Amino acid sequence: MKGLNGLFNKAAEKVKSLKSRTKILPFPVPPKPLKPSPIGITLTVSGKGTLPKKVEGYLKKSLKSLEGVVLIDSNSHYWINVVCLFDSHKGYNLSYFIAGTFPQFSGELSELLDERAMEMMSDFLEGLCCVFEHRVKLGPPDHLEIACEQIVRDFDEDFLQQFRNICEAFSNTSL
Repeated sequence: MKGLNGLFNKAAEKVKSLKSRTKILPFPVPPKPLKPSPIGITLTVSGKGTLPKKVEGYLKKSLKSLEGVVLIDSNSHYWINVVCLFDSHKGYNLSYFIAGTFPQFSGELSELLDERAMEMMSDFLEGLCCVFEHRVKLGPPDHLEIACEQIVRDFDEDFLQQFRNICEAFSNTSL
C-alpha cells in the first residue's frame, strides 16, 4: 500500500509544479472544478448466518458518513467485497478486497503509445477491474463494529483521501 500512497503523493507534487494539468491525469479536468462528483461505491457482503447482515449494516453506516461517497449497485468507482466467517468460540473472520476500474489512457502514457496501440489497450481493459487491496480482519464478536469502522477508515485514508489531495492540487493550479 505504501507504493500506491507514494505514487499518489508524487502525482500530487507533480501537479503543483505543472503548468498544464492535462499531462498527468487520465481524464479531463475543468479549469475551476465546481463541486466534485460523488464517488460511487458498491458494497457486497456474503457469508452464512446473521453475521453478513450485521457487517453490511456497520459498513454502510460508516461509508455513508464519508464525504462525497454514495452507495450504488452498478457503474461504481470502487467495489468493496467482504466474505464473513464466524465461529462462536473464536470470533469473526472478515476477508475483504477493494477493487476499481482501470483508468483511461492519456497524459504521459498516451504520448508513449501511438494512437492505434492506445486504442487497442483501452479496448482490452474496458470493463475490467483492478484489485487494489486484500486484507483479513480477525477478532472477538464484541469488536465487530470497530473492525468494520476500521475497514472504512483505512479505505478513506488509503484511497479516497489520496484522490481528494490530487483534486485539491488540481484546483490550486492553472491550466
